[in-house]
Amino acid sequence: DEPLSPWIILCTFFLALFLAFCKRRAEIDLLGDGRGGHRKILLDYTQGFLDQITVVLAACTVITYAMWTVKAEEGQDQMVYTVPFVVFGLFRYLLLVQTQKGGGSPTRVLLGGDPTFVANCLAYVLAVFVIAKDLLPG
Repeated sequence: DEPLSPWIILCTFFLALFLAFCKRRAEIDLLGDGRGGHRKILLDYTQGFLDQITVVLAACTVITYAMWTVKAEEGQDQMVYTVPFVVFGLFRYLLLVQTQKGGGSPTRVLLGGDPTFVANCLAYVLAVFVIAKDLLPG
């Protein structure tokens, strides 16, 4: 019955944009100089611009996620302990995008493309379960 937090809505928005621009970066990496023949709009983007915008969007995602965790109801703010997992996950994903051309398929990265990323995601889920268990009455 709780209303959805504006912070988590903003976080989701920034994360979606982050992933979209990472995919655009992967398209440019894949297609190279011939990218205009695939889609003309790709000529408007440079790797430098996409790298900058993804860093800004990653920062916005982290900030809004952190605000969501600290603006929780009184006594329910333990989710703040998950922020390091989110920060590491976003930065690891950026590393994969910029150095290993891993931004084309976020699903592939999540489902085992990078063991470090997967381990971080599993640690995040475990932390959420431990925190949620502590929040349950009784």
